[in-house]
Amino acid sequence: MKNNSFIMTVKPSQLTNMGWFVLPFISLPIFIPLSVVFILIAAYKYYEVDTWSYNLYTKTIEERRGVFDVLQDEMYYFRIKSILIEEPFWMRIFGLSNIQIISSEQFKPRMTIHAVYLGDQIKETISDITYEQRLKMNIRDHDVYNI
Repeated sequence: MKNNSFIMTVKPSQLTNMGWFVLPFISLPIFIPLSVVFILIAAYKYYEVDTWSYNLYTKTIEERRGVFDVLQDEMYYFRIKSILIEEPFWMRIFGLSNIQIISSEQFKPRMTIHAVYLGDQIKETISDITYEQRLKMNIRDHDVYNI
């Protein structure tokens, strides 16, 4: 893709796995083999979040995730219709938020950027790039509703 230069990478926080990290210690005095299973699950969850990233380019947003099988989705900025910031109570305690993006993409109508710090700034960056791309391509958004 021409001139689709890299802007930044956003990664989810490991705090989403907090329960999986605490569970082995809670189950240790109860049943040791169960604690070993929970340690393996916590290790997998750690690597799952560690390999999950959102790469922002000048024309697209790319979501890349997976430990064994890698899934890579891409969304063009000019197709973005709406951006929503969601801050559940437990995430607000740690300064995290989810950013939901609704687009007119046929195969990827929704993208959620999970558990990121500085959600407001990331949302503003995505909104600004979306606006610039729409101006550059002279795209206007018209929704038709059947009421």
